[in-house]
Amino acid sequence: QVNGGHGTISASKTGLAAGSTETVIFTPDAGYEIDTVTVNGVETDVLSNVLDVTMDADKTVIVAYKAIEYNITVTDGKATIGAGSGISKAAQGTTVTLTANAAPDGKVFDKWEVVSGGITLADANSATTTFTMPASAVSVKATYKNKPVTTYNLTTQVNGGHGTISASKTGLAA
Repeated sequence: QVNGGHGTISASKTGLAAGSTETVIFTPDAGYEIDTVTVNGVETDVLSNVLDVTMDADKTVIVAYKAIEYNITVTDGKATIGAGSGISKAAQGTTVTLTANAAPDGKVFDKWEVVSGGITLADANSATTTFTMPASAVSVKATYKNKPVTTYNLTTQVNGGHGTISASKTGLAA
């Protein structure tokens, strides 16, 4: 029996001889893997999607599948699903939100760099952006640049012509 869908299990059989071994084959849908398998309510380990069951009593085999999740590595930021808490894994097709950390002193957010995973960001130049999780691990990095220097102009003027002031300067730093 399959709980929750996302795959199949080999067909049930009746009339199996006592002491015989029946091979049960699990076939998850694309993008899914085995989550749990129970035999008569007891969780059982499965290797390579195959389970050999010794028929020493009536047996009920139940499988549950789960979406395969792939790693997300974020440097200087975090990944979430929507506005939720931080995540380090997501299933293919999930919309992942990236939020950059606060910029260090004297810096401002510049852009996101995709280190690996071949994803396309909705807006690489925004401190908060999204991408659709592929069927592979993803690594991204927030980058920062020097904060622009604020400048002001100082203009001097003598009214009435009876004195002088030193020359005007522009580009004075804040």
